[in-house]
Amino acid sequence: MMNIIRPKFENQARTKHHAHFSPIRIKDSPIIRGGQIRPNLRQALLPSPRPPRLAKRSCACTSAPAGRPRRAYTIMDRKFLVFALTASASAYTNNFPTEDNAFGVKVPTGDPAAIRNSSFAFLIADYGLATSVLTGDCCQQEVADLMRSKKTELEAQGKQLLFVGASGDNFYWTGLNPPDNGGADQWARWSSVYDGLTDVPWFGAMGNHDYGDSDVYATCPWQGSRVNIDGQDYASNQLDEDKGGYRAGGNTVNYHMPDFNYRVTLNALNLEIYGLDQNKVDVGGIGGDSSGHVQVDATCGGVSALYSHLQEVGDAGESLLAESAAMGAHNASEVRNVLILQHYPDVCSGLADTFTGSAPEADEMMDIRCAFGHTHDTVCELQAHKHPNAAADDCTAEDQDTYASGIHVPCCPGLEENLVNQDGDYRYICQAANDCHYSMNGAGGGCCGGGDGVSIGRAGFGLLTFNEHGGMFLEQITTGTECEMWPAGHIESDFDRHQAALFKKHIEEGH
Repeated sequence: MMNIIRPKFENQARTKHHAHFSPIRIKDSPIIRGGQIRPNLRQALLPSPRPPRLAKRSCACTSAPAGRPRRAYTIMDRKFLVFALTASASAYTNNFPTEDNAFGVKVPTGDPAAIRNSSFAFLIADYGLATSVLTGDCCQQEVADLMRSKKTELEAQGKQLLFVGASGDNFYWTGLNPPDNGGADQWARWSSVYDGLTDVPWFGAMGNHDYGDSDVYATCPWQGSRVNIDGQDYASNQLDEDKGGYRAGGNTVNYHMPDFNYRVTLNALNLEIYGLDQNKVDVGGIGGDSSGHVQVDATCGGVSALYSHLQEVGDAGESLLAESAAMGAHNASEVRNVLILQHYPDVCSGLADTFTGSAPEADEMMDIRCAFGHTHDTVCELQAHKHPNAAADDCTAEDQDTYASGIHVPCCPGLEENLVNQDGDYRYICQAANDCHYSMNGAGGGCCGGGDGVSIGRAGFGLLTFNEHGGMFLEQITTGTECEMWPAGHIESDFDRHQAALFKKHIEEGH
């Protein structure tokens, strides 16, 4: 059964489902706005005290001779653009192809309105179930079946699936294993479960479970470099093959992560897709918890080194967002469509502020959507466009919290009541029907059961469509039924030596 999010889950609506975060203190983080340093509108999460940078880490491409100003970005060649922080000590640069539609998305033909009306994409997170069983009913399989069903329905209307956006925890529990030590099984599982959905590009972002002891050198590539670009090392299994990662044949070549931060443009839709690594906000959660990064700590220099590297990567992603925003839209006469893929709740707003603070367009000429996961549920963190009838008929509450006073208040005309997540609280509010700005898609079926949204009817995904006259529409689709986390035949030995303990801990903590 297909189910659009509706306020059916009153028992769960006011329950907080918090994912694990390590103890941290809060400190302002500077970002670039208009070429100047300013305090970020959101707060970055930093350990206390800030650990020293490892001497072994080097990146010649971000240093500058004495007396010479550092450039905001430099062209390496005609295919790659290197983004560096304009006014930061970060040594990380983002290397990715910059030509339009660099990964071969098959865009419909026709005039701009027809292309928009014929295009859609799926958004998913926290889906990479850790089992070597290839088939069998479970939450992940049910979500994939629902995606295939929706794809068939939309194709019958003349629409075309362009891509799948994957917002992290793509491979539980501690990342993509080497091919000869479980990685081949992980890719086989992906290919089997998402059969019929992998012939289009998948654009991935790293979650906390994509790092860890299965992919040790992802967090210290200089210790086991496979590829070096202008002095910067790469050694993560999940990155694209030209960055030292690997694929397992077939449609796995359609899974893309060209760097930890990257930008993809589809000019036919005036669309920019940003894959951003924001794991600096949950350094303690890498690999699930400390037991998931034991080998990482031993190899890479401990928690301070882990923090230092992830901070640099995260800062470089925010710089990429600001610098790209400043370039302006491909077509300034149309709405600038922006999709941000990252992993964490309560991060999208700050990233959107970073973008709008540097973009030359007026707010009404930008439509920014952000897809994330981490919390295993399918809910909207921020609703989208207010309906024009919201203030009609003496109805002035555009965002009514329908249970704020303990009395159910009907929605204004033209609005619908929907379940959303705001500041960590689940509540019912009135909003334009199912259109979401910041979409939590963390109930993709990879984790964890035990009463969270994924197992009680809110396993699901996001559906992104494009409005004929510009802008986007993002709705959330759920199974509406309870599901089992594990397929028949799954056994604990499918895990590496950390994963069984991690799963048990997740269940005990209600994650």
